[in-house]
Amino acid sequence: MGNFVMSMPKGVGEKLKEMLSDEEEVVINIKGGWGQKMLGNTWFVATNERAIIFTKGLRHYDFRDWLLKDITSVDYETHLLGDELTIHAGGSIEEITFYKDVVKVSREAVKKLRDMIRETKNISQQTVLTEKSIPEQIEKLAELKEKGILTDDEFREKKKELLDRL
Repeated sequence: MGNFVMSMPKGVGEKLKEMLSDEEEVVINIKGGWGQKMLGNTWFVATNERAIIFTKGLRHYDFRDWLLKDITSVDYETHLLGDELTIHAGGSIEEITFYKDVVKVSREAVKKLRDMIRETKNISQQTVLTEKSIPEQIEKLAELKEKGILTDDEFREKKKELLDRL
């Protein structure tokens, strides 16, 4: 896959940086149009943590963002004037149009976005599975203690470690 980070005007790039946490890394940044703001002052940005639609107005900036783990689906449709990305998350729907000059890049970027969302959801599911298994791990430790494999002190220490992870 290609490079999905386009240059932004200086003021816009600085404003975007103010919005990002220190841990966030811009992975996708593509110019487009959002809703009625079809003037080309809109960017779709995806970081390692969230997706952002970011628009520069005459005197202010508008943005809408979602954590990647909260995005339920991403649709992509081809139209005559450009392609349209639709993001569904938390009961809201937002659309951004990519103009013909960035359509090829935007199609590849949407594939990357879908991969990032899938990866985030997999990590979240693994975390949930680990948390659900903590009571089972404590039961296993109790069995080991009953068999004399663990001392009372070792059991209490390991049990406390597991409970602290909840």
